[in-house]
Amino acid sequence: MSLRLKAFALAAALTLVPGHSDAQAPTLRTAMREKLANAQQLLEAVVRADFPAISRSADRLSRINDVEIASWQAVAQPAYTEQASRFLLSVQKLREAAANGNSQAATDEYAILVSSCVRCHQYVRNSRMVSQTPGRPAPAASRPVR
Repeated sequence: MSLRLKAFALAAALTLVPGHSDAQAPTLRTAMREKLANAQQLLEAVVRADFPAISRSADRLSRINDVEIASWQAVAQPAYTEQASRFLLSVQKLREAAANGNSQAATDEYAILVSSCVRCHQYVRNSRMVSQTPGRPAPAASRPVR
């Protein structure tokens, strides 16, 4: 595995692993853990150039949708929605790379996907816009999501 790919894998593992913050509702925590597991499976598929597995992992990662995104926010914020849209675009491009059997495109898009996860988690930590309970606003002094 190349050094670049190892660095992205490490960044994904460190950034996507949910903390034990009370600011995350159980459903959000579960969804993030599922996405982490799918991203790890995706890394393995990309490294192996296993295009059917890339496609399956991308399908699982695409389960995030606008309703799910909105339920995690106190108030719909365009910057947060933009981060989620970048994630979904990367997932779509991973599907395309798998369909075309393009290992380089899959590798590049995996790096972009991980980067979108990192930026989104940074945004959420900094803005503290995630609700403790889906559909409810987050308290002003809530702890950041990790």
